[in-house]
Amino acid sequence: MRFILSLSILLLHIYVEGQQLLDAEGFQPEIGSQFILHTVKDPQLTFDSNSTFWDASSLIVHRSQAVSITDPSLSPFKDEFPRSNLCYSLGSGSYIYAELNEQGYLKHGGVAGETGLIMSNPELYLKFPLKLGAQWSDSLSSEFSTGNIDFERTGKIEGKVLGQGTLIMPYGILQEVFMLSITEKLTDHYKMMGTPMQLLTENEIICFLKAGNIEPILTCTQGKTNGDDSSSYATYIDSSSVQSTGNTGPWHGLTLITNADGRKDLQFISEFNGEVEIRLLDEQGKQLHNIYYVSVSAGAFSFSIPGFTGQRYLELSSVDQVTLVKITD
Repeated sequence: MRFILSLSILLLHIYVEGQQLLDAEGFQPEIGSQFILHTVKDPQLTFDSNSTFWDASSLIVHRSQAVSITDPSLSPFKDEFPRSNLCYSLGSGSYIYAELNEQGYLKHGGVAGETGLIMSNPELYLKFPLKLGAQWSDSLSSEFSTGNIDFERTGKIEGKVLGQGTLIMPYGILQEVFMLSITEKLTDHYKMMGTPMQLLTENEIICFLKAGNIEPILTCTQGKTNGDDSSSYATYIDSSSVQSTGNTGPWHGLTLITNADGRKDLQFISEFNGEVEIRLLDEQGKQLHNIYYVSVSAGAFSFSIPGFTGQRYLELSSVDQVTLVKITD
């Protein structure tokens, strides 16, 4: 018998003309809220844009940080960022300024210690509404100083919604998640001992968003400086900050028993009376074998499935609830 991770998924749907989308109302960084942001070094994750099933359960936290969302007009650098309507306080005098409106989510810059980056032309990081296949691009410009050197930055951002599906995090399983690809190409102009210099940075970003949350669920960044790999990291919000992760649902006490003939028995306690649809999925979320329809009564229940090795998922669906079960042989 092996460990089984089960998390009931409460589906959240937003439709326009039959197509699911995420707009400014679904992306909710609210003034006065706080979240925990985890950082992961070199996450070693790859995601298939053609899939609707993405596994990030192997993430190991390097450090964690509390982030507060405050009113920019009450912040110490309000005059430098007059158009922002969101201020992220990271502590130790560090702030990030942004703007959320009906058109999108724009980055205005930030301050960290003695370094301040002010965008004269803000970066359109997300363009609403976000829906499958949506694309956008934008130019940006900013100025900042560090180490007594003045920099002028120009750049371009391109984004695309690649897919929508299920994201597996270290704390559980989330459905109805958007997967985005974002590319930032930045050029920093500066002078070193009077000689003009430039620094080229390219960030390839994979971002996962879910309606009703104040921040992206997960962001993975691969950075290059002057063509060489310079950084690889991921950030994700703590499970306590994630909305619509669901509860334990009408099924609990899930265990898996291997029989002598190789078949496996899924045993659980049901609080539900009625028909249940059971699907066996592979690691990519693709359906294996047939769909099983079983009648369940409240109490102990056992169901036999074909044998397998490695990792699989079981999707149990009742009339109004879906539970995704991660099982390991």
